[in-house]
Order: sequence, then structure tokens, then C-alpha cells
Amino acid sequence: MDHTPKSSGSKRKGKKKPGKGHLPPEAKPQMCTSTENGVGTSQILDVAKDLPENELKNDIESLNTKPKETISVDDKDQLINNDIANESQDSALFSNSIAVEKAADVCTVQSDNKDSFSEKSHNNDEKAKGTKVPDNKTETRISTQNPEGPEKTAIATEGGADGVQKSKGELRKERRAIQEAQRAAKLAGKSEAAANAAVVKGPQQQQQKSQQQQKVQPQQQQQKPQQQKSTQRVSESDSGSQPKKVQNQAQMSKKTDQTSGPHVVARDAKLRVPDSMQLDDEKMVSRITKKMEKKHIPMRNLQQKKVSLFKHLHQYEHDKPLTSTVLINSGTIHPAILKLGLQYASGIISGSKARCVALLKVLKEVIDDYQTPDNKDLARDLDVHLSPFISFLNQCRQQSVSMGNAIKYIKHHINNTPSDCPDKQAKENLKNVINKYYRERILLAAKAISEFAYGIIEDEDLILVYACSSVVRKVLVEAHSKGKKFKVIVVDGRPKFEGVAMVSYLSGHGIKCSYIHINTISHVMAKVTKVLLGAHAILANGYVMSRIGSAQVCLIAHVFNVMVFVCCESYKFCDRVQPDSFVFNELGDPDEIARVSGHTNELAEWRSTPTLYLLNLVYDVTPHELVTLVITDVGVIQPTSVPMVLRVKNPEAYY
Repeated sequence: MDHTPKSSGSKRKGKKKPGKGHLPPEAKPQMCTSTENGVGTSQILDVAKDLPENELKNDIESLNTKPKETISVDDKDQLINNDIANESQDSALFSNSIAVEKAADVCTVQSDNKDSFSEKSHNNDEKAKGTKVPDNKTETRISTQNPEGPEKTAIATEGGADGVQKSKGELRKERRAIQEAQRAAKLAGKSEAAANAAVVKGPQQQQQKSQQQQKVQPQQQQQKPQQQKSTQRVSESDSGSQPKKVQNQAQMSKKTDQTSGPHVVARDAKLRVPDSMQLDDEKMVSRITKKMEKKHIPMRNLQQKKVSLFKHLHQYEHDKPLTSTVLINSGTIHPAILKLGLQYASGIISGSKARCVALLKVLKEVIDDYQTPDNKDLARDLDVHLSPFISFLNQCRQQSVSMGNAIKYIKHHINNTPSDCPDKQAKENLKNVINKYYRERILLAAKAISEFAYGIIEDEDLILVYACSSVVRKVLVEAHSKGKKFKVIVVDGRPKFEGVAMVSYLSGHGIKCSYIHINTISHVMAKVTKVLLGAHAILANGYVMSRIGSAQVCLIAHVFNVMVFVCCESYKFCDRVQPDSFVFNELGDPDEIARVSGHTNELAEWRSTPTLYLLNLVYDVTPHELVTLVITDVGVIQPTSVPMVLRVKNPEAYY
């Protein structure tokens, strides 16, 4: 028996053709609403004729007895959205052709849905009042199972094209088109309502809403092309993923691109580099210039001819004194600071120890002349008072490691001065702190080093020294005074020739000395038993920073298997790590190496020669592998033990 529904072309006598809003009388559908599994819409199904009439009547009577539920327009829209969201998980997305047809049909459907939307709202109001409103569209869904074959579901929608059955995909497409048209009608209604409300509420609120709409519109415009691209890609690949997932992935990828770009790395990875080591940056140079102008401190000329590898460092030239623009009676800089700065710049006071001792002496004078202003605290104001003085000394010559540690030590005690302590007593306490630092960290440290070195020096030793170091000079003189018999070879080099002063001092105390230049050191190193060197500083990685040429001496001694001992006080230890001589160094005046005694100065016009550059490095860095031991005031240690000494002996370096 054939149970297929009759086609739309067959007509029955005496009966009307079913049209929109009417069903065939033999079907007798009943209105039912179902909310199971998120379904809020009704569908029209043909009655399965293979079931007995009694069972069919019982099903219809059960549907009639079920209470009807009234649902508002907003709830219906929400249910429709849920229905679409659930069903779209198992279906493919629109193809490109359907998307194009839908875009063309939305304009025509939008005008029809405005009337249907208002009509629905009117019907709902009437239903809420209790009046019965005839339905223009009814849908029924009855699932049947054929006992003779697999499960089949006949789906038909009234108002279709002559009652022809449609597949689930076609019905789903139609529902989606209707849904989009309803959303467009809603947006149009909301915009009209907002415009009317803006006219009533006033111009101010209208401006605020227009600004908000301007912010929302570009976001929607950006999302539309993304949605189109995502639907095209998914439709081409015939994948069952949802457009929402694709959009979310695109948005997440954009966020990750924004948070993982190079600008974020430049923002998060900030380098802790001093301002004095960034002179190749124009922004940093302008910032330093503004700071100096604010403090009324003269600044060195930065437009200098330097080697490209060292453009980030200061080059201290003697072309123009910094004090030419400073008035002594102006009160900006203390006269003792001005005098000390000139001695630094001219080279009258040189050497790490001598510069630190002179600084301590001048700071005592500055503290003695200081007077705390009214309504201010000495612990805070004195630190600010010393800041421009230290900046001026840095402009005269680069601050040594020993000077930096001494300044940290003094500032630490200034900041810890009690607020209830009188100014006179506080200044006396600070001067006593400076005296204690000089006595314990400098004088007694040199004496302790000489005692430790006395046990290392043996009779008949041939000791090689380089240039002139105050602590090495003291070690040799005290060892000779205690009866040690040894000889010394003094190695010297350009441009300062400090070894001349070393030879004259040692020979004056009765020590047998020899004097050579650094270019002949390899010829005498085979006879040398020990090498004693001074140091400008010892870094946290165990590298030794000393006057230029020390690394070459250590390298040749290492080749000849000669022990190298570095004599250095603990106040010269530095918590900075430096692997080479390029990152941080001091550039001396290039004219010092341009002067050649006994010959015509062919390098005098080097500044006017565009292809000629002169480099006068003051210090070099020696790896700890080339150093045997370091003789300090705390004992004889390995170079790599410097961080431990810093934590125990010099905690002020971490403040």
C-alpha cells in the first residue's frame, strides 16, 4: 500500500486547495509547542498514514489536552537562536552560492518581516489578555516509524511550493534566512527608537549615543570580512566546524600576535644600562642635557670624533675646561668640588686609590659647610644636595669603582641618620663614618695585603710588575724592609709611562730594578718567577679590570706558566659583570697618543682627516683563567670568590 502524500497537482472535488494559513481537512493538525532539547519552533509534518486511526486519534487528543504555553517575542527569538546553535553542530555551513542568494533576498524579506514582527507583538498582547487570536501559520511535527523498514520522518511545511516535500537542509536554510531578516528588522526598530529617544532626552545624550555607535560600527565592519573569510574557508573544505569557532580562533590569533610582537618585547625587556653608557642614542643625549641644565652643571662636548665601537662612551678630552662657564660665587657647585674636578680632568690626581682618598676629603668639607634648610630633614636633603656635585665630577672624569663604592657607603649612612638627631651631631657622625672608611677600607686594607703577600714572596725571586700601583709598591717596599731579597723588572707602556715613577720609588728604597717596555716582555718572561699586578676593580665574574696592557702581561705569563698575583682591596670589588673591554671603559684624550717625543708630530691634524680615528683606552679586562690568585685584605682568594666577599664585607654595594 502506497503511503506517499499526493502531489500538489491533484485536486479533489468540492474541496478547496490548501493555501497559506490552511491545512487539508483530513490532516487536522493541532498547535503544539515543544521545548525539549532547546527546540522552540514548530514544524509541519504530514500524517503518517501507515498508523491505525485509533492510535492517531489518541495522539491528536493528547496534543489537544496538553496546555498551551504563551511565549513572548524575545523568548521565541532566544529559542530560535538555541535551536540554530544546536542543529548547526551536525550540519555543514552555507555554500558560497547560497550566501550570495541570501544576501540578495534579505533586502526583500526585511520589509515583509517588519509587518509580521508588529503583527506578532499585537497577537501576543491579545493572548496575554485572554482573547483568542487566529493563527496565520501553524506547524506540526509528528515523527512516525515504519515497522516494515528503517525510521523515516516526513517533513512538510504549509505555504511551500505546491506542497512539495523539502529536505532538512532546505528547511534549515529558510529558517536561517527568516532569522537574519528578523534580526535586521530588530536592529532597524532599535535604531529608530533610539533616534526618537535622543530627540526627547536632549542633545547631550544624543552625542553620547552617537559616539558609542561610532565605536561599535567599525568593530562590526571588521568582523564582517572575517566572518565571510571564515565561512568561505570552511565551505571549501566541507568541514563541520562552526563559524563562531573560526571567528574565535581568528580573534585569539590576533590577540596573540598583538601580545607577541617585537614592540612588546621592547617594552617588557628593559635593559638596566647607565645613562653614561648610552651616548650613541640621541634621545638619551637630549635627556642627559636637560638634566644637566636643570642642575646648572656644565656638560662636556658630545660632538666628538670617536671610534664606532666606543660611541656609547664618554671621551674625556682636554680641549676646553668645564669650569669656564661656572661662577665660583654662584653657589651652584661647592668650591672644593670645582677644585677637585679640575685636578681630575688635568690628571694631577690619578689612580683609583688617590682619586677615592681625595673625594673623601672633599666630602668632609662639603658636609661641614652644609646647613639644613627650614622644614627639611638632613637625611633627605643632604643626599639631594650632593647629587649635582657628583654629576659635575663625572663630567670632569669618569667615576671609578672605588669612588662609586665610597659614595654608596656614605649615602647609606646619610639615609639612616635619625630624624631627631641635631644637625651638628649628625654632621659629626657622618665625618666619623668617612674617617672610619678611610682608615679601615684603605689604610688597614693595604697593610693587610702587604702581610699576606710577604708569605708569597721568596728570596731570589725575580718579580715582574707593570706600570705603577700604590698597593704593589707598598708590598715590595715592606717585603724588602723585612729582609726579603728579590729583584724587580718594571714594565712600562705608552702613553702615560707610569713605570718611570715606579722605578724611581723602588730604587730609592734600595730595591734592584730593571726597566723595559711592554713590547720586549716576551724576552724576559722566561726568567720571571712571579708577576704582581694592581687592579682598578675586580668584577663579580672574577674578571680583573686594570690599566691598559695588564691583560697582555697576564697572557704572556700564562704562556710561560708563570703565576700571576693581583693585589686589590675589597673596596674595589664591583657587583657588575663585564666580559670584555668594549661594554664599559674610559676613553682618554686621543691627543695623548698623538704626541711622539723626538719626532715630528704627523698625527697632530688627525681631527681634520676624515678617515683617521685615534683610540686611547684607559683600562682592559683580564679573564679569571689568566689569574692565579687575588691577594685582598680578607685573605688570598680565587677571583671567582668576589661575590661572596661582596655579600659579607661590602653589603652597602647592594643598597
